[in-house]
Amino acid sequence: MNSYEFETLTGRIKIDHSKCSECKTKICVEVCEPKVYKLENGRPMLRMTAEEVKKGGCIECVACELDCELKGNRGLRIEFPIEQL
Repeated sequence: MNSYEFETLTGRIKIDHSKCSECKTKICVEVCEPKVYKLENGRPMLRMTAEEVKKGGCIECVACELDCELKGNRGLRIEFPIEQL
């Protein structure tokens, strides 16, 4: 797997770039309101630094994951650790 990962304020985002290469919509880039992502060689990459994303640049709205699941190629996952589960 061609994995690209980074931390958010409370979680972690994992992107499987091998799935992105076959994605026709690149919807995660389009729906991200704070514009965390940019397209680089046809793959979503961070527009901000990883430090900026972790400090709240990513607002953790999960739009990128939901739209990737519904309209993309299912290559993006968000992990939010919940201690009780």
